[in-house]
Amino acid sequence: MGSRRALLLLAAEGPDDEVVVSRKKLGRLMEETDRIRSDLEKEREERAKLRRELERKSRELEDRDRDLQRKQRELEKSRQTLERLKHKIAALQVATPSSKQLERPTMPAPAEPPPKGRRPGGQPGHPPHLRPRPDHVDESLDLTLDRCPDCDARLGESSDSYERFVTELIPAALFVLGLVVHRYWCRSCHRYVHASTDRALPGRQFGPRLASTLVLLSMMGLPVRKIQEVVLAMAGLSVSTGELQGLLEHTAKSLGPEYDAIREDVQSSYLVHPDETSMRVGGENWWARTFATKLSAYYVLDESRGADVVERVLGRDFPGTVVSDDWCAYNVLEGKRGVCWIHINRHLQAMEVRHGIRPRGPRDPSPPEYERAGRPPATYLRFARRLRATLREAVEWSKRTPEDATERRERKARGYERRIRRLCDLDSRDEDVARISKGLLRRMPHLFTFVRDARIPWENNAGERAIRSVCLKRKMSGGLRSGTGAETYARLKTVHETAKRRGQDFLAIVREALTRTAVVQPAIELSGA
Repeated sequence: MGSRRALLLLAAEGPDDEVVVSRKKLGRLMEETDRIRSDLEKEREERAKLRRELERKSRELEDRDRDLQRKQRELEKSRQTLERLKHKIAALQVATPSSKQLERPTMPAPAEPPPKGRRPGGQPGHPPHLRPRPDHVDESLDLTLDRCPDCDARLGESSDSYERFVTELIPAALFVLGLVVHRYWCRSCHRYVHASTDRALPGRQFGPRLASTLVLLSMMGLPVRKIQEVVLAMAGLSVSTGELQGLLEHTAKSLGPEYDAIREDVQSSYLVHPDETSMRVGGENWWARTFATKLSAYYVLDESRGADVVERVLGRDFPGTVVSDDWCAYNVLEGKRGVCWIHINRHLQAMEVRHGIRPRGPRDPSPPEYERAGRPPATYLRFARRLRATLREAVEWSKRTPEDATERRERKARGYERRIRRLCDLDSRDEDVARISKGLLRRMPHLFTFVRDARIPWENNAGERAIRSVCLKRKMSGGLRSGTGAETYARLKTVHETAKRRGQDFLAIVREALTRTAVVQPAIELSGA
């Protein structure tokens, strides 16, 4: 404004013509100045707008960069967590018995070709494996010829002959027994009475032989649909699911005395191998237990996994020895105990998997075999090596020492216990060593029971094998539908597994139990009408 006023004053002091010209020039200059000033303002506004846009973009980029950095940190943390979970899962699979793992379908390994230069089958010099001759012949057939089957020439007497046997299956045929039941009125009892027969089951249309066959198919692991297919294809008999389940329940009740007798046999045994696994019953988680001996296997299904089931089956004052895993429910027993060293070794194997070492057996003397790069703690490696060496030495010593050398066995067991106490370190910097040491010290009285008594094994493989069939049942059927079905399965499984161990005929046992209780249900009437 000051420069503009000065120009106006200068223009006012000159001649009139010059003033007019100066005013025109001044007007143009003023317009040019206003335009330039307007352009400058626009440029200033544009620069401010661009500055604000750049600042906004910069803030967005900074926010995006921080977000990417955060996501990168989360991704790295997730990757590390995933790696830890992989190691834990691998360790858990190693440390978990096969009976308690989730079964996954696996492709069978391809068969290895036989070594070159060796034909398959029996080798030269070995005696042949032939089927034994039948103990009877139901029908004989002479195969003779009058003419040659190739050229049709007439043949004379046979030059020689040989004998062969063919075993054939008789086509299954259903045998239907019709019963005419005569009822009599008893004036003393005030009810109708009738005769009974052991060839019929109460309230059922199937006889003892057919019922026992269906029960055997069920105990062999066939599901209901497969059993229905078998009897339909073999005998043309249609069996409903309800009929089959009713037969199983009736048979289980009939086998009550056998079930109780097997329990008494287990209670009087000097050695029992218990084990347990989960089983779905009615959509809820139950537990299937087995108490296996050399000649018996007692099964029970219960909602509880606690010590009450162990006490109910064996009794708190069980006089024999129990060899079990680490489950604390067996601590209720006051008698002798033995621990399964395979379960103890699974804790070592879990640590080996975590540290990238190929898992080794409980008596494996081989050095560590690394599957990935890493630095396993030397404290753990030394602890695992010495623990396995102690077990290996104890097992070998027990095998070559006479059973009746009780004093030598007691002294040796105490010596091994002292070695384990010196090996354990509750204050170790390696938390795995401290944790395993704590478990070993807690089970110290039971670690070397197999050294004190040669009849006691150092592992619980018998219990694992006895519970394995229950795991297969769970895998195929997914579980049981009710508590009644669980009780039925436990009784039938007990009698079936025990019969196999004793070399008995399961069909004969079931038929005897069914015929023992096979009576036609009487139609009772309390009045004389």
